[in-house]
Amino acid sequence: MKLNRTNLLLTAVLAVQLVLGVIIVVASSTTRETPRGPLLDNFSPDAVTQITIRDADKNEVVLTKNSAGAWGIGNADSYPVESSKVTTLLAGLKGLDNSRLVAQTSSSFNRLKVSDDSFERIIELKEGDKTRKVYVGSASGVTETHMRVADQDNVYLTRGLTTTDIPSKAVNWVSPTYFTVPQEDVVSVKVVNANGTFEFKKGTDGNWTLTDLKPDEKFNVDGFQTTLSFLNSVSLTAPLGNQAKDTYGSDKPQATITIMTHKVIPATATPANAGAATATATGPAILNPISGGTPIPGVKDEAGNVVQDNTYTLLIGAKLDGGDYVMKSSASEYFVQIGATTAQPFVNMTRQGLLVIPPTPTPGATASATVQP
Repeated sequence: MKLNRTNLLLTAVLAVQLVLGVIIVVASSTTRETPRGPLLDNFSPDAVTQITIRDADKNEVVLTKNSAGAWGIGNADSYPVESSKVTTLLAGLKGLDNSRLVAQTSSSFNRLKVSDDSFERIIELKEGDKTRKVYVGSASGVTETHMRVADQDNVYLTRGLTTTDIPSKAVNWVSPTYFTVPQEDVVSVKVVNANGTFEFKKGTDGNWTLTDLKPDEKFNVDGFQTTLSFLNSVSLTAPLGNQAKDTYGSDKPQATITIMTHKVIPATATPANAGAATATATGPAILNPISGGTPIPGVKDEAGNVVQDNTYTLLIGAKLDGGDYVMKSSASEYFVQIGATTAQPFVNMTRQGLLVIPPTPTPGATASATVQP
């Protein structure tokens, strides 16, 4: 009987502990609804002049606004930013509210990833002489994120901005296209690398040829067309800035690509067509695909057609630790990183690789002949 009473007592104690545990868990995870107000007090997007975004992998991007109101990558010599992306971020921050309080003690910061040691993003906003910091933490579902304003203990569950909307790499804030030229306008290409100099010309029939092709050689046109397509639109993986550095290797490029374009705009063309640019590259006061491009000057022929002839030079510099290469376009003041897939066809170009190699005869095979009676 005594054993039964002991068992009953232990069972009762265990039941009480389980109930208390459930109450504690539910209480700690319950979102408390509070009167709605802005997460950022007195926040004016127009007053922001600098935005710094960091992630847990030590990636960092600094966005700065100049006196004219244009945004650029501050840690890449103000490489032009797509301003609509900044506007969207600032509007999203403005729209955050503090209606759903989830924690009020620093012991919850690491768990919700809103501390200096544990976070998804840290956003620093400079407004005049004031700087405010926002911790962007763990997600709760697809559209909700834990956030905390620095120097406050309150953690809120917010809706409207997620880590996807707050990229910490510069490439996500700029136009992905560094250089582009319509392939139909290209009439000659010259590539110089460690293996030699290779010149290609397009005939009036639109067909390409290797200029010093020997009579017994056959040009691999299809292979060259594939290589040429990389120049149609060169994408960057990161902007670097407008100051040459020894590590960029631009003084001794691994490949130099010279592109010549020719475009004839009929005299009957509309003014809009006459202003079409044949090539664009990102940078201030140059051809910019984001803004639609600046018209390339041309001359008129005897028939009144506008003729545009231009030459562009692309330098492929050093190979970086991550496998990317440095590139500099004559149409831009900026150096950028490009992927190896784009760079290597020009860096590794060889004469042998430009030719169609005849099949090797099978050893021991003999030619058959038909004897006429």
